[in-house]
Formats: sequence, C-alpha cells, structure tokens
Amino acid sequence: MVDAIQHKALRIALRALNCTPCALLEEEAGMLPLDLRRKQQSLNFWARAKSWHGSNPVNKLVGTGTFIKGKILKRKHVALPFGASIRTLVEDAGLNKVPVADLRPSKTPPPERLDPLMMTYHSLIKNKN
Repeated sequence: MVDAIQHKALRIALRALNCTPCALLEEEAGMLPLDLRRKQQSLNFWARAKSWHGSNPVNKLVGTGTFIKGKILKRKHVALPFGASIRTLVEDAGLNKVPVADLRPSKTPPPERLDPLMMTYHSLIKNKN
C-alpha cells in the first residue's frame, strides 16, 4: 500500500507517465526502495540504541523475542515483534559481532571555552534581565 503511494508521488513529482517502471522512478529520484529504507532505518536505530550501552532503556528490548520468533514463523501473515526482526536484520548483516562506540553526550564545556560571540550574546541576555 505504501509502495503504491510512494510510486504515485514519484510519478507526480517527476512528471512521469503511468507506464514508467517503478525502479526507474526510484533511480531518477535518487531514492531507495521502501523495504531497503526500512531496513536501513532499523539498523540505524539499532546502532544508535547500542551506542548508549546500558543507559538507554531500549537496549533491553532490542534483540529480544527469539522465543516468540519460532511460534510466529509457523503462522502466516504475522509480523515479528521489532526486537526479533531487528535481531534477524543485525545477524543477516553480520553486525552482531561489531563493537559499537559509546556515544553518550559529553559534559558541556566551561564558559571560558565557549565561542566569544556566544559569550557576548549571553552577557546581553543577562543585562536585559
């Protein structure tokens, strides 16, 4: 359904004919197909969540659900939970053994290390109050 909407929007934006193949539309617009974009965004989310190590509560959910996966795969037309689907994506991409850098936010620099323009801006704000 979403694919059809995207292809229709690409046809309108590119002023293409209805008979133009969807792959050509995506190539002309420089867009990835939706299934690849979803996988890319899921892997980006996984990497961002893993970069916070233990401090992100999402880490407990990402990569779980393997016990559910076996039961769900027996039934047709049932989507996997996000934790199980992202784990499958990570294993298929070979990223499960790759170390992820810690990207927790650093402390703010002391005021003397700030840009001089920012210092004058802060002093102007303080003087108005």
